[in-house]
Amino acid sequence: MKKVLKIIYYNSIKMKNYFVFSLIKLFYTFNIYVDFFENYYLLLIYNSNSTTNQKYSNKIANFFIQKKSKKIFNLMFLHAYFSNIGHGLVSDQLNFIFQEYKKIISRILNVDKKIYITPDYYHKIGHFACVGYFIKAIKLKLIDYDQIYIIGPAKSYNQSLLRNFLRFKEVKFLEKEELNKDILNNLNCLTSYLDFFELKNKKKVRLEEFCSIVSNKWKKKNKEFFTISKKEHYDGIKFLKKFNIDINKKWFCILHVRDNRQFSKIRNSEIKKYKKAIEYITSQGGYVLRIGDRTMEALVNKEKFIDLTRINEFENHLIFLFKQARFFMVSVSGPGALSTLFNGPAIHLDCSPMYSILGKNKDFVLPRMYYRNNQLVSFFERLNTDLGKSVSLNYLKEKNINIKENTDDEILSATKEFFSKIKQNKQNKKSNLAKKISYEYKKKGINSLNIAKVIETKYKKFYLDDSVEDKKKSL
Repeated sequence: MKKVLKIIYYNSIKMKNYFVFSLIKLFYTFNIYVDFFENYYLLLIYNSNSTTNQKYSNKIANFFIQKKSKKIFNLMFLHAYFSNIGHGLVSDQLNFIFQEYKKIISRILNVDKKIYITPDYYHKIGHFACVGYFIKAIKLKLIDYDQIYIIGPAKSYNQSLLRNFLRFKEVKFLEKEELNKDILNNLNCLTSYLDFFELKNKKKVRLEEFCSIVSNKWKKKNKEFFTISKKEHYDGIKFLKKFNIDINKKWFCILHVRDNRQFSKIRNSEIKKYKKAIEYITSQGGYVLRIGDRTMEALVNKEKFIDLTRINEFENHLIFLFKQARFFMVSVSGPGALSTLFNGPAIHLDCSPMYSILGKNKDFVLPRMYYRNNQLVSFFERLNTDLGKSVSLNYLKEKNINIKENTDDEILSATKEFFSKIKQNKQNKKSNLAKKISYEYKKKGINSLNIAKVIETKYKKFYLDDSVEDKKKSL
């Protein structure tokens, strides 16, 4: 009796599997995936392979991998979440899993040499600016890609940047309707995100290190990246003349202060703290052009200070303005990232992160101070731990970190020092503390930033190497 029951049981399972497999195959012909049958897909792949039907098994396996991409994409969300709350190791591991899955999807769809730029992620100007690094990296043969696809709609991107990127043969614009269905369905997974990059030698590097490698290799070519058209140059001159700026006789700098943003509040600052610095620059004969959007707190236009946040037209001339600017004053923001594609130096002001700053070698930085239990947190800890990244304010609170923002006088002092270096057009001899900082940046493989001297004067403990101090105490 037991044998009979066993036979009935196994036959019923076979019949059920046969029925479900038939359904799966039918749905497959119409490119339909049924998540409820997830385990049956795996069983069908295994059975087909066991019965030497390897071609069909491979087709179903590839189909299954593509259809699961939406669930795997959730790893990207979790990776960002864990990064934001300071769990860097977990964040990195999730990111690596996602990157490996993305490689498989890319190979299946035969697009493993393509970089996809999509509007959901790249509508932000800082993200979109990083396309410039992809172009440079392809030209320098640093990465194993040959084409960049910018996916529409075009209106999602800054038009000035888009126009100029499309002048490069490595870049092509495609509307979503031009993509085949499989690529469109997996676009979230195929998008190139700005976290880690794999170089041709298979080494994985973070965005900051990637940008440093690319910019330093590019600099050896001594080539300017953007070359704008005659029309764009003429239109830019015409735009500046509205504000009485003749670029043959007058100079200007660009100011951007990130404020009132709900995402990554740790990078926000206040424009009112920059008034003294603005007045100093205008007293030196320069114009200050403030860029941003209408959500930002407005500043009244004064002689030589022009608040463009209420003038949308400036966005059409963005590349021209950045090419013509003598220097940049930025916070840790999108325009700060964009400034790295131009020769003009930048000063990064009122900065919380010490690692997550996209800057050029010899740019200046004015960091905020972190305190833990009333003790100043050193530069070395700020650079080498999750405190150096754009973590959430809640994470800092959990770690008993209080932030002391830069004052208007500190911003003024740093601006004066920075401008003095630009006027002299030479590098002054670095102090031993400054050399120490440069060495630490070099060890991390990222561009070395000059910390403003006002920090060296007011916060000497900021330069103490905690590991060395701990060793001294143990002796």
